[in-house]
Amino acid sequence: MEEFKNSKIGIVCNDAGGAQILSHWILNNFNNEYFFHLGKIAKEIFIENKIPLKTFSLNDLIDKSDYVFTGTDYNSVKIIDTIKKCNKKNKKVYSFLDHWINYKFRFLSKSKELVLPYCIVVSDVFAKNLARKIFNCKIRLIENFFLKKAEQLKKKINNNNILY
Repeated sequence: MEEFKNSKIGIVCNDAGGAQILSHWILNNFNNEYFFHLGKIAKEIFIENKIPLKTFSLNDLIDKSDYVFTGTDYNSVKIIDTIKKCNKKNKKVYSFLDHWINYKFRFLSKSKELVLPYCIVVSDVFAKNLARKIFNCKIRLIENFFLKKAEQLKKKINNNNILY
């Protein structure tokens, strides 16, 4: 996602899946300034992955950012609220799907209104095809740096004949 170089990017997520994908994306896209609004589990993952955190209230994060990236936490009011606020302010929000189930549910408000971001980001072709069938918005395929790191670790373990 080349167009984000030297940008101010707000990161909003709560759950582990979104935190892993977003934190590893940041580790491979360090030419930006990042602002964070994280739930407890997500915060622990960003800290574990040695991402320096500048935390802000949701409104301040949206105002300071050129773009906002969210996880797609299961049943998260915070994510839907973020997307709504970004849409009202014409701020481009990119929501990263981290799983292959409950796609539509992840974007439903409590009143069952479908609240879509500017772009949904996926990390494999299966997810891209599934999202295209469900949503009428931009769908973007990116490399999953979290899985890439896991594959490298597995290869290293296998090359060293370490059994587990």
